[in-house]
Amino acid sequence: MLNIHRINKTSRTTLVAVLALSLALLPGCGGGGGAGAPTAVSSSQGSTPPSTHVSAKLSIKQGELLNAVCFGNGYHVAVGDAGKVLMTSDQLTWTAASSGSDAALYGVTYGQGKFLAVGADGSILVSSNASTWQKVDSGNSEMLYGAAYGNGRFVVTGTNGTILNSSDGVTWTAATSPTSNWIYSVSWCKDRFLATGEGGALFASSDGSTWSAVNSGVTTWLFSVCYANGLFVAVGEGGTVRISADGLTWQGVASGVDQALMCVAFDGNEFLALGEGGTILTSVNGVSWAAGTNSGSDWLYGAAVGSGTVITVGI
Repeated sequence: MLNIHRINKTSRTTLVAVLALSLALLPGCGGGGGAGAPTAVSSSQGSTPPSTHVSAKLSIKQGELLNAVCFGNGYHVAVGDAGKVLMTSDQLTWTAASSGSDAALYGVTYGQGKFLAVGADGSILVSSNASTWQKVDSGNSEMLYGAAYGNGRFVVTGTNGTILNSSDGVTWTAATSPTSNWIYSVSWCKDRFLATGEGGALFASSDGSTWSAVNSGVTTWLFSVCYANGLFVAVGEGGTVRISADGLTWQGVASGVDQALMCVAFDGNEFLALGEGGTILTSVNGVSWAAGTNSGSDWLYGAAVGSGTVITVGI
């Protein structure tokens, strides 16, 4: 059963729907895998912080395990267990697509007019319409969790320091990795890829091929990073929030929580940090954070922003 909570924030105008679907692993923003009852949260957004919240719930039957979500070409696309792919153009009605794969899919992104999903045993799938998918050879057998597109290139990350890059999403090259640890997520941030992971790992690359380590200032897991309004924001274990104006020098700010923050995103008006225990935090400047209405989920792992809607996956 899929539970949808609509959270209407006062002084807000733009509709934001937050969809949480069941997961079993913990990859970063927009990725993961899991089990448990799926839930969903929606909230209206605007240019001022929320003052009150009103919730309503709608239940929809959904038996799939979904691990990641992205937005492209008017569609939100969610991927998950056993090669499952679901797509929607209205954020309410989801249609199942045939991926042609039975591998667990942990991450998904959009670029060059195509969706790209990654997962177990080096699996990479591509689709131009989110309905029909083709498996491509990654040349890799690691678990692939993170996927991003920027600067004309796709980048995929995973276990044992795996970093792959491609100009077309079909032919893949392994980059020289700066680590042998897990690289949990990757995002295109302003003018560079930023990858996060185990032990406070933070790596930067302009082309997806040559990577350099950045001192994040922490040794705990970093799960997600984004960029908006002149600010880089990274989140992670134990309520960690790190910010940077240039992506090189980072400082900590208080999140007000000690739960793991699995994802950070920007909805056009404010930053959203999501995580353990259904935690939802909001910030208009990345420095001062306020608690939003708890989603009622056990975990929120990732988010995708598009068409005035934020969809986030979790347990």
